[in-house]
Amino acid sequence: QGAVDSYGQAAINGYYAGSKIDNLLCTFIIAYGYSLGAYCGQNYGAKQYKRVRDGVTQSFVVWGIQTAILMLVTFLVKDKAASFFLASPDADTIEYCRIYLYWDIAGYGLLSLIYLGRNALQGIGKPLISFISGISEFVGRVLGSLVFVIPFGAVAALGAQSMAWMIAGIINLIGLIIYIYANPLYKKNEP
Repeated sequence: QGAVDSYGQAAINGYYAGSKIDNLLCTFIIAYGYSLGAYCGQNYGAKQYKRVRDGVTQSFVVWGIQTAILMLVTFLVKDKAASFFLASPDADTIEYCRIYLYWDIAGYGLLSLIYLGRNALQGIGKPLISFISGISEFVGRVLGSLVFVIPFGAVAALGAQSMAWMIAGIINLIGLIIYIYANPLYKKNEP
């Protein structure tokens, strides 16, 4: 927030409006992640390991559809988003909001991977990857909002969140591959 604030009221307003759209749309990602965590935990506890793997695999299909829908909706509202939450946004505010939402479009797929991976791995009792991805998300936000702002300005401040999603999403994908897809335990159920 501090990095955005340094670019003035138009940047603050653009960030505010864009984050409201982001919060609304990300609700679906978060809810889906929590339900996947419960599903994985129940099946892991019942020693239905293949069902865990199958559920995560099917979640990738939902992930793809969900990501495409979020990207499309965000793209369609990007020019009007500031008007949804601000009485009369100026051209600069609209542009800052648009930049923020373009970053969201770029990051939604990996944000979904964060919630898919984090919750699935916690459901099977492997919280270390979730912890590491949380730390990396924090580091990504700091780098984006403090370090990358120097050469790239407001664009980096508005995109710090999505940069963090990219780092953490990749870490969660690696965790899913290691703990679920490369583990022979998840190829069969116990009798």
